[in-house]
Amino acid sequence: METPAIDDFLGRRPGGVWRQRLLWLLLGAGVLALVALVGRFVNGGVPASYATAVVVREDLNSVLRGSGTLQPAESRLVSAAEAGRVATVLVAPGAPVVEGQLLARLEAAPFQLEIDRATELLAARRTALSAAEGQEAALRQQLRRYERVRAESGGLAPSAREMRLARRDLADAATALQDALAEVKAADEMLADRRARLAAAEIRAPADGVVVARPLPGQPVTAGQPDAPFVLAAPYSRL
Repeated sequence: METPAIDDFLGRRPGGVWRQRLLWLLLGAGVLALVALVGRFVNGGVPASYATAVVVREDLNSVLRGSGTLQPAESRLVSAAEAGRVATVLVAPGAPVVEGQLLARLEAAPFQLEIDRATELLAARRTALSAAEGQEAALRQQLRRYERVRAESGGLAPSAREMRLARRDLADAATALQDALAEVKAADEMLADRRARLAAAEIRAPADGVVVARPLPGQPVTAGQPDAPFVLAAPYSRL
């Protein structure tokens, strides 16, 4: 029973000693933590770890994600070489094509009709040429005969007038023969031109590309006009 009296005399309450001990323990822990922190800064702490890799030069692959309309880097109009009406279209919009590929054909009937007419004309002029060649050959032979007889007769027959007429007829026949030759040549060139026009009734791609616009079967087209039936864009690699 003496302890409470002493505590009261000294002014201490029970449990004060433990509070002091707890305070000293907290103070000691704080000092240790401060010492550890200072030591970490002084020593540099745990060494950092680094990863290394070899530098390599490569292309960057760009990827666009989204929706929209791709536009070509460039486009060109492909017009028909001849006027006519589209018969068949062999490519669809968005289809890639290569240089020289057949895109469409025009109706061949009008071109074939012109070929038939030129063929008939050429045949008629060849017939006329054959007749002109025969006439020229006959008159040339007649003049030679006149010249031989006149030489044998000492210039008595045929008469000078007959000789003059024979030479004039041969000259006219030779001129007619040259005209017939020229007409045959012109008819032959016309037939070749009509055949070339039929070949030009095919529309072909002038370069590699992608079909952007095309005509419809039955659509009339004009040769070399701005409203070209086909529009080709640059290849997909240049969109």
